[in-house]
Amino acid sequence: MSIIRFKNYLNERIPLILVFFSGLGFSLQALAIKLLYEYYGFQGGLSCVFSRGILQMIMSSILIYVDKGRNNNNVKLFGNSNYVRWILFWRSIFGYLSIMFNYLSVELLPIGDSAVLGNLLL
Repeated sequence: MSIIRFKNYLNERIPLILVFFSGLGFSLQALAIKLLYEYYGFQGGLSCVFSRGILQMIMSSILIYVDKGRNNNNVKLFGNSNYVRWILFWRSIFGYLSIMFNYLSVELLPIGDSAVLGNLLL
C-alpha cells in the first residue's frame, strides 16, 4: 500500500478514531469517579463536573483560536442568527445537566447499571 493510499485510508477513518477516543475518555472518567467513591468515600461528582467544564472551556477556546485561520467563510462563532444562538444556548445547558446527572449516577449506582441507563436513550 502506498503512502498516499494509506493517508487517504486514514483520513476517511479519522472520525471513527475520534469517536473511539471520546468513548474511551468518557469511560475512564466514569471509572475514576467510581473508584474514588468506593475506595475513598469521595462525593465530589459535582465539583468534578465543574472542573471538567472549566477545563473544556479553556481547551475549546484555544482550539477555536488556533482554528480561526482555517475558517474564512464568514461564519460567526455562535451562529449567524438569534435562533441558532438560542438553540446553542439550550443545548449547552442540557448538555451540562446531562453530564452532571451522569456523574451523580456513577457515584450512586453500580457502574454497570449506570452505563446501561446512561446509554438507554441513545
